[in-house]
Amino acid sequence: MILLEILGTLLLASGLMMIAIGTVGILGYKLFVQLKTRKNAIIMLFAGFAFIYVSGVINTAINPSVSTNTLVENEENIPTQNTNNTIQTTTSTTISPSSNTSVVQNLNTSIRDRAAEQLQELYVNDDFGGIPDYDREFYFGSWEDFDGDCQNTRAEVLINESYSSISFRGNENCVVDSGEWYDPYTGITFYYASDLDVDHFVPLYNAWYSGAYMWEDYKRVEFANYLQYEDHLIAVDKSANRQKGKDAPHEWMPYNTNYQCEYVSTWIEIKYLWELSVTSAEYNFLSNFLGNC
Repeated sequence: MILLEILGTLLLASGLMMIAIGTVGILGYKLFVQLKTRKNAIIMLFAGFAFIYVSGVINTAINPSVSTNTLVENEENIPTQNTNNTIQTTTSTTISPSSNTSVVQNLNTSIRDRAAEQLQELYVNDDFGGIPDYDREFYFGSWEDFDGDCQNTRAEVLINESYSSISFRGNENCVVDSGEWYDPYTGITFYYASDLDVDHFVPLYNAWYSGAYMWEDYKRVEFANYLQYEDHLIAVDKSANRQKGKDAPHEWMPYNTNYQCEYVSTWIEIKYLWELSVTSAEYNFLSNFLGNC
């Protein structure tokens, strides 16, 4: 490698000198050497160019440049900017939530104590005999637009939770298209509403078998569209939400371990506020997990 570098340097220096001498010879001057004819000068000139070319080949072999393929590959991770001046990465990341229960986040003592007290108040029930089969559309309906502004509950949640200005699809400002949302389940920030679900923190299926089957219709619709409690409805990665499905915390926990303690305390509080029951397995898990927060 060192010998090639020396050879390349010598060829470059010789080539430059030969070009200079050849040029002078062509012009009819005599410098350093005697060039008897212009033909010899022209040969000297082209020989100099040849030396420089060979020197360049040697240097390229020793120090190859970054290939075009490498540049293109790296560009895939460069942030781009959408029309709403919001930074959006061109690649998406899918993170699968898990049942990992290692606690890395501690709760404020007052929050933990309150959650523990609320948990003690919950009714524990493992008997589901005689409960009608769950039917979301029939018992809970769909997203409502209570104030008649064309923005249903999903749109209201997306608007309330976005960290930046919202853009809408179409001209009627009804359907949210883009914004900026942090998903606590995965710890990822999203910029397009199409990547998100609005999750019922306590799934409707779970609520149904925890006592909502006894409610009046209006109360079930209210539960499905409730906006008065901050975390009752929450915008999250749609993949994470669909993996959660109808599961309680002892069956599914967010991938983001920094959020798990808060997830458990919020689950308890919603069940407490709506007087919903827990199963014995659910109760034991919540109690044990909360004790580590």
